[in-house]
Amino acid sequence: MATLVRQEGAALLSHWRQQVKQLSSAQHLETPALNDHIPHFLEELANALQSQSRETIPEALEGSSPPAHGLQRLQEAFDLEEVVAEYNILRGCIHDLAEKNGLSLQGEPFHIMNRVFDQAIGLAVQTYATERALEVQRRREEYLAFVAHDLRTPLNAISLATRVLEVTFREPSERAESAQMLKTLGRNVQHLQRLVDKIIEENINLRTETGIKLERREFDLWPLVEALIHDLRPVAGTGSTQLINEVPHHLVLYADASLLRRVFQNLIANAIKFTPRGKVLIK
Repeated sequence: MATLVRQEGAALLSHWRQQVKQLSSAQHLETPALNDHIPHFLEELANALQSQSRETIPEALEGSSPPAHGLQRLQEAFDLEEVVAEYNILRGCIHDLAEKNGLSLQGEPFHIMNRVFDQAIGLAVQTYATERALEVQRRREEYLAFVAHDLRTPLNAISLATRVLEVTFREPSERAESAQMLKTLGRNVQHLQRLVDKIIEENINLRTETGIKLERREFDLWPLVEALIHDLRPVAGTGSTQLINEVPHHLVLYADASLLRRVFQNLIANAIKFTPRGKVLIK
C-alpha cells in the first residue's frame, strides 16, 4: 500500500482536489494553495505504512505536516469542520485507490492508516483552535487598550475644564446651583476615570499572565512626542498649560513605539494636571 500511495500520488491528489473543491472555503484556492501540506502528509503516511509500526506514529507526526496545515487553513479562513472534512475526504480517496487496484485495506495496514489520519486530524485541529483562541485574545487586548486610552484623553480634558469652572464659580453665592452641578459632573468624571483605569489595569494583568510581546523597531522620538502634544493640547489649554517639545530631532530609539507612546501620554497628562498656567517641557 505504501508503494501504491507513492506511485499514484499525483492521481490521488487530483481525485482529492476534485472533492475538496466542493468545500466553500476551498473553491477560490489555486492548486498549490489547495494542496498545501497534503503531499507531505501522503509521504508521512507511506512511511508509516512501510514501517508497519503503530507505536511510532504519534512521535513521527508530532513535528510534521498536520500542525502547519491546520495553521495554514486558519489563515485561509477554513472552519474546523472543513479541516476535518478534507482529511476524511483523503481517507476515502485512499480507500478508492486501494479498491481500484484490487487491494483490501484490512488488518494492520487498515489500523495504521486510520491511526495516522486520526492523529493528523487531532494535531491540525489543536493547532487551528489554539491559534484562533490567541487571535481572539489579541483582538480583545487591542480593543480594550484602544477604548481605554481613547477615553482617558477626553476625560482628562473634562476633568481639567471642571476644575477651572469650579474656580470661576467659587465666590458668587448666586451661582450655587451651577457650582452644585459642577460637583456632580466632577464626581461622575472621577467615576469614569476609575473605570478606565480598571480596564487598563485588567488588560495589563491579562497581557502579563499570557506574556507581553514587545514589537521593537527603530523610530524617531520627536514626531511621536509632537503627535502626543497635538492630541493633548486641548487638555492643556483648559488649564493654560504650555506643552513644549524639546526632544532632539535626530534622536532615534529602538523600542516598542506603541508601549512607549502610552508611557509618554500618561506622564504628560499627569504633568498637565499638576502644572496649571505653567510649562511642561518634554526632553
